[in-house]
Amino acid sequence: MINTSDALKYPDKLSPQVRNLIAMLSRKDSKLIKNTRIEEGVRLAEHIDLNDLEKAVQLHSLDPFMTHKMFNISLSYIKNKSRIKRYITASIDLEILLDRLAFPQTNGIIKGIPEYIMDGYTDLGQVENETNRGSREKFRVEKNKLRTSITRSRQKVVLDYFAKSDNLLTFFSNIALEVVTNKHRNNKIELFNWLSYYIISNTPYNEYEVDKMSRSVRNETISIDKINYGVCRHHAVLSQVMLQVMGIRSKMTKGNHYFGRHVWNRINEIPELIFDSTRKSGGNIDKSPIVSINHKYLSYYEATPDSMNNYKIVHKD
Repeated sequence: MINTSDALKYPDKLSPQVRNLIAMLSRKDSKLIKNTRIEEGVRLAEHIDLNDLEKAVQLHSLDPFMTHKMFNISLSYIKNKSRIKRYITASIDLEILLDRLAFPQTNGIIKGIPEYIMDGYTDLGQVENETNRGSREKFRVEKNKLRTSITRSRQKVVLDYFAKSDNLLTFFSNIALEVVTNKHRNNKIELFNWLSYYIISNTPYNEYEVDKMSRSVRNETISIDKINYGVCRHHAVLSQVMLQVMGIRSKMTKGNHYFGRHVWNRINEIPELIFDSTRKSGGNIDKSPIVSINHKYLSYYEATPDSMNNYKIVHKD
């Protein structure tokens, strides 16, 4: 993980891959990495300065989904798989650095649900009180500890889906629409099925175990990677982190489902399109995680005001 203060003092001492990614973002040139010069058999890295890093931070603060989209497009142009692997590692390092610079720690609690889940996002749910949690734990997204999930998400898109796409620039903007209209549905719905299965497999749904965990941590904050069993709130946050890495514009949504509280993800291009990974839990592995416009259960998802949620941002080394 990149030391934030060192990066601000010595940006040109960052790894070659991170420097190239920063240059790509600041210059808005998705083919920059593909066109990196080679001299005497050595691939040259871009020279960057603080201005380049500040431009990348500004772009990330305005549209972090575009950051991930540009990462994925740039990496898709690389043909050498070992080089792709190095760049995926670098993209995670840079994602964390940009998150920390664009979304600094908060002094207090914020009401609402952020459009983008940043490193350090700490979910408090409806319980605003930090010292009297009852049975509702605080949990934090520490992306450095979610490297496996983030890596898998980027690999899935760059290696499996970009490789099959005729038009890289329109792939992500069309993905939600294609699911709803059945255009190339099987190819695209598999991406959502894979994500849902990954979440459920790694963090099985278990209300009893979650309640026991919540009571044991009391007023402390638990890193989400340490949660062995989850419910909808954990699944939706993990899903959101991975959807973001894929470049799919989405937002975590909290509300009511049937007669209880529930959390799911909304695909932004089409507000009526819902991604709900918990639909595969409880032995329903063949059930689709997608609830779309004409789905008979769409009306069961009733979003409540974002202001009912509480969160803060805390950066941990």
